[in-house]
Amino acid sequence: MSTAVNSASSSEKYAAASAATVHLREERERLLVEVRDDGRGFDVTAVVRGAGLTNMEDRLEALGGTLQIESTPSVGTALRATVPVSHAVPVAVSVSEALIGIQEAPRGV
Repeated sequence: MSTAVNSASSSEKYAAASAATVHLREERERLLVEVRDDGRGFDVTAVVRGAGLTNMEDRLEALGGTLQIESTPSVGTALRATVPVSHAVPVAVSVSEALIGIQEAPRGV
């Protein structure tokens, strides 16, 4: 869950995004967290990952999870994190607490 909160915070802090969405779902016994923003984006092949992304990836890998980043300059960024449900269950209990302060997307989005 900290991945979603950190990603949404980064959208605001670094991407100059006007909107960010957070989606959580279970897919094939894995919890999928996706954060998308409409910020400045970047070339993922040219940018060296900073400590924030490296730490997120390390934490996810320690749980058997993955981190994928797609970004296009001037369009935005999508970050997808997965973790096996067996590791996600204790975290899922506090989802509502972790999402405090993250604005909910309008219905139908």
